[in-house]
Amino acid sequence: MPGNPVNAQNHELRAQLIQLRLSLGLTQKEFADLTGVQQSLISRLENGNQNITIGRLQNILVKTDTGAKLKIETDEHELISH
Repeated sequence: MPGNPVNAQNHELRAQLIQLRLSLGLTQKEFADLTGVQQSLISRLENGNQNITIGRLQNILVKTDTGAKLKIETDEHELISH
């Protein structure tokens, strides 16, 4: 559904996960081994075929030991207008 903010956020999260893996120079299999999950899960997450839980995402970020963090951003203008 174009324009759906949830879809846009999921797409952005997938792109960031892929960028993290590529910045580490890892294949999906190597990234899966590093983070303690199956390669098939990494593939499904990157392809948008499976949603990721916050807990699993935090675990992946911690295991990469890159300092990457889950961050919540707000748009003050949007908060004020609602």
